[in-house]
Order: sequence, then structure tokens, then C-alpha cells
Amino acid sequence: ALLHSERTAFLIVSAPDDGSTHEGLYLRQRLQEEGMRLGAWVLNRVRQERTEPLAAGDELEAGLAVALQTSAASTDEAQKAAQSIARAARLVAGMAEQDAAHGRKLVGQLDAKPQLVTMPRAEVEPASLRELSRLAELLVADASVFGG
Repeated sequence: ALLHSERTAFLIVSAPDDGSTHEGLYLRQRLQEEGMRLGAWVLNRVRQERTEPLAAGDELEAGLAVALQTSAASTDEAQKAAQSIARAARLVAGMAEQDAAHGRKLVGQLDAKPQLVTMPRAEVEPASLRELSRLAELLVADASVFGG
């Protein structure tokens, strides 16, 4: 009786990838079939999109090379390092775009309920109660997720 109570809601947590979403959608279907309420869906470890566009490849590499040349690196070393950093920056920006696109796709697959909550990817995995508490604060920032 407790699992079917109006006071009980389930929370699905998935990564922003097709496999995790597929498993979550299956769980949501099973909960519906059993008459159990889904309170929210947490899309976890989402890479954040840049607030400003990334400079074009050559412009980014040139800027990095100039900055690196002020260090002890040679011009050739600075160029190579700049290319590597620029390539990594474009890769990370592309992954953040993929996560955002996945979130939009998931919203399209969900009904008005459950609410989708996005948890940003942390630089470092939480390893203390304080860090876990911070994640909890982010999660419950909108109390309507839990019927509040």
C-alpha cells in the first residue's frame, strides 16, 4: 500500500545518453503499469553549455599560442600546445551541446509530468557530506518535484 500511496513518488536518475534514457523510460512505463507515481526525472552529470561562443579554431589557437609564448615555451611548442588545448575545448563544447540536445529530446518524450531536473556535472565527484548536501540543495531547489 505504501508504494501506491499519493505520498510516495519515485525518482528516476539517468545520465544524458541513449542507453540510460532507454532504461529510465522502461522503468517509467513499469511504474505506470503498476499504478505507482513518478515524481521527477533527474538528468545527472550534464555538461554545461558555454554562455559565450567558443572562438573559431584558428582564432582560438592563435590567442592561445600568443599567451603560451609569454612563458618559457618555444614558438613551436606554444603552437602545438595551443592546437591541443583548442581541440580539447572544441571537444568539451561539443559534448555539452550533445548533453543539451539529449535533454531536449528527453523532454519531448516525457508527459507534462514528471518534471525534468538537470544536475550539472561536477568537476570532482562529491566525497564529503558537505558536497553531497550541496547536491541535495540543487536537487530540491524546486520543491514541486517532491509535491511541496
